[in-house]
Amino acid sequence: SSALGPFGEHSQWHVKRYRPDASPAQARTADGKQVLLQLHSDPSLISLVILDRPGINPGSLGLECQEVTPGHFTEVDRHGHGVVTVLVGSLLDRVTGGRFPAARHRVALTSHGVDQLQSGPGRVAATLFVRPAPTA
Repeated sequence: SSALGPFGEHSQWHVKRYRPDASPAQARTADGKQVLLQLHSDPSLISLVILDRPGINPGSLGLECQEVTPGHFTEVDRHGHGVVTVLVGSLLDRVTGGRFPAARHRVALTSHGVDQLQSGPGRVAATLFVRPAPTA
């Protein structure tokens, strides 16, 4: 896409529906949250995440970023069509020598969060992974 300039040919959209019932029963955090997506960083310069919910809503339906202290997580504080969450990817971490560290993140829900997803439209996220050409 020309709208993304030199990144247009190599960037990629992913749309993913997170289903608590598809998560293995043993995928639990130490504090009992159900893990829908394991801890990782994205293979991109940046990733732009939009959750499919109207407006701007509190919380992020489980998207958590790892703090500097391993094992400590903070939930992203807003989600919806009016919010874009920007995550630094592992490529930006590498090309800046760690000046912009990759955001290690996961999707983990409390039992209340699982109940919310199962009684509503679920959790659908559209993510744009902004990537340069492999030869860049």
